[in-house]
Amino acid sequence: MFRSVQLMAVLGIACMGSVADGALAAEFRSRPPHVHGLATLDIAVDGAALAITFRAPAINVIGFEHAPATADEKSAVAHADQAFKAGEHLFATPTAAGCIQKDADLTPISYESEGDDDKPNAPQADYEVSYRFECAHAGKLAWIDTTLFASLRGVQKITVNIVSDRLQSQIALLPGQRHISLRPE
Repeated sequence: MFRSVQLMAVLGIACMGSVADGALAAEFRSRPPHVHGLATLDIAVDGAALAITFRAPAINVIGFEHAPATADEKSAVAHADQAFKAGEHLFATPTAAGCIQKDADLTPISYESEGDDDKPNAPQADYEVSYRFECAHAGKLAWIDTTLFASLRGVQKITVNIVSDRLQSQIALLPGQRHISLRPE
């Protein structure tokens, strides 16, 4: 597990480039890029462990970015939370790899208010969920198929960052695409 955390840290550093200022790094971690229509999927494979983190602006998941006020908005949040916790329905792996979801960690959405003037483009909210799978035969984990686009609203691209002992890569998934290769081409 510790190695997976290390791999995700390397992935984070690789994605944000070289950052010398600690305050800037803290701001990056506290507020990831927020672009409507775009989502990010970070995948790390370490031995038998498969870690996946999904991030997107809340508007692309639940349809709005303010605190839910109506029954319909509260229902949309509850429905999304339930759907996104079921990683085994969002991510398919080769049967031979024997991957089983062990947990899903949904980060509560932090809704900003109009008074958050120190944050650019407020209000906005982000949706984030991390999954952990254990794979009995990780050597057979050659790909992941995802159904994320079916659960998202208006997403035009998912940036996929992959880190494993065999591969460090970034690919773009577009609507209609679902296959993510975990092998070097």
